[in-house]
Amino acid sequence: MEILIRDRNYANVRLPDGTEGWVKSAYLVDEKPARLIVAETMAERDRLAAELKAAREAGAVRFEGKEYAVRDGDILWFRTGA
Repeated sequence: MEILIRDRNYANVRLPDGTEGWVKSAYLVDEKPARLIVAETMAERDRLAAELKAAREAGAVRFEGKEYAVRDGDILWFRTGA
């Protein structure tokens, strides 16, 4: 989107398809809306939970005690308060 003219309250903009129009300047922000950030975060959380579940089912995740000798290539996940 290209801003053609901008004043305190409104801005004249041109979209990539050539459409021009006026919008409130308050709607022109650089940051993502909070709802979109939350939705993206929840989708990522769900994807990671599904990936962890698949790894557990495949036997790639296991719980070891504090005496476990860490080997090269091991990925550790520390559980605290559990």
